[in-house]
Amino acid sequence: MFRIVYTVLLLLQTSLVLAQQSAIDLITDDVMEAFPESVIDSNSYTPATIHQIALGILQGISGVAVPEETRRVSGALSKTLYEIPREYSGDDVYRFFQGYFEEKSFERLFGCTGRTCGSSNDWANDIFKNRILYGPVQNQYYLAYQMSPGNPVSPYVTVYIITRGNRRIYAYVEVTEPAKKAPSLPTVTKGKLAVELLENGYSVLQNITFQDDELVERSGLDAPIGQDDVAERAGLEELIGMMLENPLLEVYIVSHLAADMQLEALQRRSQKRADSVVQRLLASGISQARVSAHGVGPLVPNCTGEACRYRIEVVLR
Repeated sequence: MFRIVYTVLLLLQTSLVLAQQSAIDLITDDVMEAFPESVIDSNSYTPATIHQIALGILQGISGVAVPEETRRVSGALSKTLYEIPREYSGDDVYRFFQGYFEEKSFERLFGCTGRTCGSSNDWANDIFKNRILYGPVQNQYYLAYQMSPGNPVSPYVTVYIITRGNRRIYAYVEVTEPAKKAPSLPTVTKGKLAVELLENGYSVLQNITFQDDELVERSGLDAPIGQDDVAERAGLEELIGMMLENPLLEVYIVSHLAADMQLEALQRRSQKRADSVVQRLLASGISQARVSAHGVGPLVPNCTGEACRYRIEVVLR
């Protein structure tokens, strides 16, 4: 009996792996070709996710690398890491993909090479979450294209090419196929938070107050509020509700703080405030992997004085 059950489970697991591989092959082959003689090092396929595509060079914000411009796309995502034969160079691979995209009339959204791309370490660890992509900064290339300009459900493809210190060359390819219908975020109070997040990528949380830099709990889900208050608030309870109902939603919690004190103290206090808000989200059942806290103090030019005193922003990532 045990052998039968084990055999069935093994067959099911094999079927799932084959189905996933077929999906990867389908989504990748329909959009682009692999570099000649390259070998797949690893790949994965996610049928439904919210993916952020980098369309600008990287800049550091509170210790995290963030592209100057991004595009958030909801849909299926395939990730494939290719190892390139050593007789080729990174420039050969870059010119191959660039020529292929131009020949197919793909729309170029962004591209960079070498030092103009920023830190390779940031691309590898903050953007792609794959340490194998780290290498000398002068050895990197990045391309971002869309298959059919003007078509909202046209696939996006990005390629990051790196020659590592050991001279191994890798091409990391992400293909995103947008969902035919954009997902809707649930709304709690006139949809203010949901609308701002979708349109701007960020929103300011209202009615967030602190005592000794700790979140005052009356701003949370358990706060006793009247019916009139509900119509005006776009605060923590809306964010919690949205994240509980949308398991793919990931955010940064960014705390601003302006006061008459040293920069280091302001950054330290604002980080503590951001951490306090994140702890409230975690206590509501939201996974740690979906939220991160960042205290920027007074380092945002358009945030000064009273506007910064209790300003907490939620930023889509």
